[in-house]
Amino acid sequence: MTRQRLLLIVLLAWALVMIVPDVLRVVQPLGSFGFYADNDGVIYDITGPFDAESDSPAWQAGIRDGDRLALSKLRCFPYSHTTCRNALMVLGGFQLVLPGREATFELKATSEHPARQITLKAAAVPANPFERFIVLIDQIAGILVVVAAAWLVWTRPGAMSWGFFLYVMWFNPGQYYAF
Repeated sequence: MTRQRLLLIVLLAWALVMIVPDVLRVVQPLGSFGFYADNDGVIYDITGPFDAESDSPAWQAGIRDGDRLALSKLRCFPYSHTTCRNALMVLGGFQLVLPGREATFELKATSEHPARQITLKAAAVPANPFERFIVLIDQIAGILVVVAAAWLVWTRPGAMSWGFFLYVMWFNPGQYYAF
């Protein structure tokens, strides 16, 4: 077996380890803290992916539209795993987390509330059978594309097929950040 094929097998295994666990979302949807904030820390939606405000953990904790996150408390330097994880969960584009995950946020003072610290526990995002079916089809397609790209490298090794395989691996990382 050539070194290229051995490298292909290792990279394919890594790519599948990144994608396959995401099929779990079909039976166990991810969770949310129930709010969206922009990069200035302004909370602009406290419903999040939930159907009603009352279902949102953020609403239940007293967070309202217009509240501001204390971004100075979410700095990653000096490094703190918990602080950086919390910052990425609300500002880094990763709006979905594992259900039950807790995070603590500092809110700045407003005209209605003093500065306060809020701890939120992520609640499972409701998903109907159609959404779960779409997630399943999406995951199957991702797995098939990665396997097909690997097969292309296996049968027709070359710079272009390797480039395509590496692109597919980069483009289809799955939801490994949630774990």
